[in-house]
Amino acid sequence: MIEILTGALVEAVATADDRREWAVNRPSRGVHSRIVQQAATFPQSMRACVAAIYKRESGATLDDRTSGMGARNPASSASGRAQFLDNSWRRPLSFHVRDRLIEFGMPKRDARQARAWLEATHISQWPGILQDVGMIETVERGGYGPWGGCPR
Repeated sequence: MIEILTGALVEAVATADDRREWAVNRPSRGVHSRIVQQAATFPQSMRACVAAIYKRESGATLDDRTSGMGARNPASSASGRAQFLDNSWRRPLSFHVRDRLIEFGMPKRDARQARAWLEATHISQWPGILQDVGMIETVERGGYGPWGGCPR
């Protein structure tokens, strides 16, 4: 009997978590958390190169999504885990994130709201997981050119 009640309680908590409202500034919680997690999962073929870029640009690591989030280059407008320049993270990066979230199943209305928030919020304040979504989409669309190629 206790096992049945415990199982029901665990299921109720998991269901309640899925129904919570999703907020862009807290992407790892709420109804779209699984979509964001999947969209931010680096393909194996990309991991070594992105890890080297993150380490060089902001000291960030792939394993700690909070690392390098707020990094800012004092000599340029580059900011965040991958050191995107202002003219790239507002547009097109916020649109790249929107497109990838839609591709992974987020309703267009919610993805558009996310894009608007990202464009209005300095990238150093974006959650690391959304910076990762942008990094993946940028590399998939155009490669490692913005970072001078893949560091070795």
